[in-house]
Amino acid sequence: MTGAANGHEVAVGNAALFTGLRMPLTAIGPEAETLRAEGATTVLVAIDGRLAGVIAVADPIKASIPAVLESLRQAGIRIVMVTGDHRAPAEAVARKLGITDIEAEALPEHKNAIVQRLRAQGRAVAMAGDGVNDAPALAEAEVGIVLGTGAAGALYPAFGLLLSPIIAAAAMSFSSVSVIGNALRLRFVRL
Repeated sequence: MTGAANGHEVAVGNAALFTGLRMPLTAIGPEAETLRAEGATTVLVAIDGRLAGVIAVADPIKASIPAVLESLRQAGIRIVMVTGDHRAPAEAVARKLGITDIEAEALPEHKNAIVQRLRAQGRAVAMAGDGVNDAPALAEAEVGIVLGTGAAGALYPAFGLLLSPIIAAAAMSFSSVSVIGNALRLRFVRL
């Protein structure tokens, strides 16, 4: 994204954005690559046409995941990691988890095509995903497992109440619409 803040032109995004803006990545490129190799997704920041920094974002691996993956392997289940993340962070996470089959930088239609290809090979496919980008592949798989921390359990810690999945889905949809609506309002605000 690009914009103005306190009289400065600011750009925040990935390498493709900076290439499109004809901004060289030489100053921070190596640092960003190092962070990606460690499993982080990087976001570049420029102020007034000059690279100013890099933000590293990484999801921690839950402590229980290695044991779960090992039990799946012991059961003879092939594990394929399919992610929209860049290849370097995906490979770093896969190495930590002992996953050898990786499909990175996968758009939703690519994820769906991977599931279709595996099913065409006669494989039974269980797909685990956490967002709208995974919906086509989740629907295509024999078993779709939706992960995440959506609205269904929001009231559980305090009141012991679980929402119906229909209400939770509506709440998540409303949340997305409100985020988009607020983003659109920025067109009328001078920053």
